[in-house]
Amino acid sequence: MCSDICPCDDTLAAPWLALDEPTLNYWNRTTNDPPTVAQQALNITSLKTGGTVTKYADCIYSYEPEMKDNTAAKILTFFEKKYTCSGVCKTGLFYFYLDLSKGIPTETCILSIQSEVKESLSYLGITVLVSGLFMLIVWIFQYCLWRKFEVDVYDEQ
Repeated sequence: MCSDICPCDDTLAAPWLALDEPTLNYWNRTTNDPPTVAQQALNITSLKTGGTVTKYADCIYSYEPEMKDNTAAKILTFFEKKYTCSGVCKTGLFYFYLDLSKGIPTETCILSIQSEVKESLSYLGITVLVSGLFMLIVWIFQYCLWRKFEVDVYDEQ
């Protein structure tokens, strides 16, 4: 994104062009000219005449159209749209699906994922606890019945 391979408009790419080299290196990117053609995707550049790509997903989909059906891409897109977040453990340099005009991502999606799962699974957790308590009570009754049967059998002998 915002490279020789997937160029961005210079006005939209301004926040990334303003990043210093150590910050870009954190994401394995650079503002220096890469030594090989294979490394051109690492270079942060922009088109002065207006770029063609405004979303990272558009760049990926132009090179790998099958990614549109990728489950991980769909999940990432869902969380980005709903919570304006990027990445799970650390933020990405770009949003995957959101437009460049949203700026550099500042929040990871881990807390959003946690809240989604928490809301969805809280009733399941309560059901499991109640079922476990019920099974414990049933086991105690069964044990008492077995104990009574054992005592009765030995008393008759």
